[in-house]
Amino acid sequence: MHKQILLLAALLAAPSIALSGEHDDHASVGRYQLAFSIDGLYFLDTATGELWMRTGQGGWDSVRSPIHLPKHQRSRSREQVTLTLPKRGKKITMMQREKRAIPGSDDSLWIQLGDITGGQVMLEVVDANGQSIVERTSMKRRDFVKFKVDKRDIYLQIADLEMHLLSADFCELHLSKKKPKKEPATTRSDETVDISTAEVQPPLSQQERVTDEF
Repeated sequence: MHKQILLLAALLAAPSIALSGEHDDHASVGRYQLAFSIDGLYFLDTATGELWMRTGQGGWDSVRSPIHLPKHQRSRSREQVTLTLPKRGKKITMMQREKRAIPGSDDSLWIQLGDITGGQVMLEVVDANGQSIVERTSMKRRDFVKFKVDKRDIYLQIADLEMHLLSADFCELHLSKKKPKKEPATTRSDETVDISTAEVQPPLSQQERVTDEF
């Protein structure tokens, strides 16, 4: 039994010694890890992300690690996202610190909010696997972010923020294919009155009011 334990220890230590000899300048305790799978034995360099697989001849073949793939190739492994929006867009009301699937995305897109404080909120959009579509960003009222779904631009805007002392804070979001205006829409001129130039009639005296009545 003792011999079997020593043999197993030697088997596990051998690849570590061999590889550390090839990488003396980077070797460190706990850097290399062994992993067993149905495909065979793998050896991982936790410092560089390099991965080797045990070959039938007793050697080690380098396996290309996913973390070293080009960005455009990594994106292919991202969860497929879809989004169907009405022509006028979609309004969503969310509480602070809430995470919710975007309506029309078939649960492939999620919005995560942080605390609403100081008129701002931290917002992030992720896919079903938790990979970031819109990185965590601080946003205030009327701010918006843009991301793509099926090569189409989608805009997510903070339409309003509501902060309350005695109840939960919440915000209203608006999703649209059309780029929103960051500044509030101006009021139509025919609905406003310029008080500084408006003609103000002085109030009638009591005697004038009595005279007018007769």
